[in-house]
Amino acid sequence: ELYTYESNHKNPRVSPMYATKEMLTGLPEIYIQMGQEELLGYDVNYFLSKLKQAKVPYTIDVWKEMVYLFQMADEFFKESHLAMETVGNHIKKTEPSASLSRYRDVPWN
Repeated sequence: ELYTYESNHKNPRVSPMYATKEMLTGLPEIYIQMGQEELLGYDVNYFLSKLKQAKVPYTIDVWKEMVYLFQMADEFFKESHLAMETVGNHIKKTEPSASLSRYRDVPWN
């Protein structure tokens, strides 16, 4: 309810947790960064299983002793800046995939 209306929560274009194997197949590498104490660890593992099933390459980057959304707590954790730099470096090295063009004209509702 904080990021979309309730009837949209299970829309795979809003939450990839609900994406089918066919929707995920052909995506470029997915990068997931999380703290070791992540609240959504179960969800991350579930999503990784979906990526494996669809043969989508992925990188999982787990930061020791870090909590949920530690990247946003830069005034408390020096690791926050380094984590965001790591995300930026991953984006720079990832080339856009032609397979993403299939999503360009997909309706959102």
